[in-house]
Amino acid sequence: MIIEKEILGALSSAIVISAYIFYAHQILTGKIKPHIFSWIIWTTTEGIAFFAQVSGGSGPGAWGSGATAICCSIVILLSLKRGEKNITRGDTISFSLALAAIPLWYLTNNPLYALLLITSMDLEAFYMTSRKSWHKPHEENITLYMLSGARCGVALFAIENISFTTMVYPCALAIADTVLVILLFYRRMVLKKS
Repeated sequence: MIIEKEILGALSSAIVISAYIFYAHQILTGKIKPHIFSWIIWTTTEGIAFFAQVSGGSGPGAWGSGATAICCSIVILLSLKRGEKNITRGDTISFSLALAAIPLWYLTNNPLYALLLITSMDLEAFYMTSRKSWHKPHEENITLYMLSGARCGVALFAIENISFTTMVYPCALAIADTVLVILLFYRRMVLKKS
């Protein structure tokens, strides 16, 4: 059973890496423009999630979060030159609220509280990318978010100690990724008709 979970953890990481290689290529070719604030938050939250999941006993179920944190940091670097330049006041407020949760996370000694805080931070990042995607749905990559949701699903089956603490973050991300994919499909369809 442990070997199966390690295989699933490795599969989760492989999904992440393959998705982000494609995503980075699209950034470099100018096809998509990531919202840098979202990616700063996602790098931070995935890093925190990785350590919180490990301390909560997630085992290989946390590997995808670790791989995602590394890949998100690469997207930040690419976004500095090729990312979304239209940063709104709402984006700045969301970014500030998300970052304000970091000291709260640091003060908690409880992995569940840490994961709940970073889940709220992650949702703030999804707001910023969703807002941008509503107006510019072709500047985001649907495949990345579909694979990210799939990664979370695979990671759920790789969790060694199943509890609310180990499952809350991947479940929330899977839902947020799915909502963003639906939004992107919907907006592309609406814009194509008009």
